[in-house]
Amino acid sequence: MTHFLTWSWILAYLPLIALQTLAMVFAAPWLSGLVGRVAGRLSGVSSFPVMGRWQDIWHQFRRPRLRSEGGH
Repeated sequence: MTHFLTWSWILAYLPLIALQTLAMVFAAPWLSGLVGRVAGRLSGVSSFPVMGRWQDIWHQFRRPRLRSEGGH
């Protein structure tokens, strides 16, 4: 039995691979925050909120730039 992948199957899987990649990118900060929160609870110290990673990412996008738009 030979296995081969036709172009139609490859093109069908491309959107699914893109969807999985987007899901991983968006879920990674949340899962990282969840792991940090559980580790903080188990060790007895206060920890970062679960959605804190997303808050930090959003803060980095809203930060003022080092150079102005028209400056050199």
